Amino acid sequence: MSLGTNELKLLLDSGTSVSIIFKSCIKDNYSIDKSKRVTVHGVAGSTTTLGESTVSFRIDQDTITHEFLVMEDFECDMHGVIGSDFLTKYSAIIDNGSFKFSFFNQKRRISVPLDSKSSYINHSTTM
Repeated sequence: MSLGTNELKLLLDSGTSVSIIFKSCIKDNYSIDKSKRVTVHGVAGSTTTLGESTVSFRIDQDTITHEFLVMEDFECDMHGVIGSDFLTKYSAIIDNGSFKFSFFNQKRRISVPLDSKSSYINHSTTM
């Protein structure tokens, strides 16, 4: 996936209740609703988000809009997480056998290839 012309690598995590995007990915293109700051907990500890941003991105001819919690960047090889909120909202299917991630957007199923070594979406899109 891409934000503008920047390719994004997003982790699919059905065990995470919310979707997250790192601040450097959205830059000044999107506003952050700071009233929706929350503390998130994970294996590395707890941190407070910067707020929430509604982000729209394109995959081929389809535009997908979703609310992401925005976090400060930290050193890792991904740009965010697709959580169970997205998976549920878009009736997503993660097919590890064929390395595909698919979901419904406006009554049309969209299919995106997964990185064959992990549960990452690594697909060119625009935002």
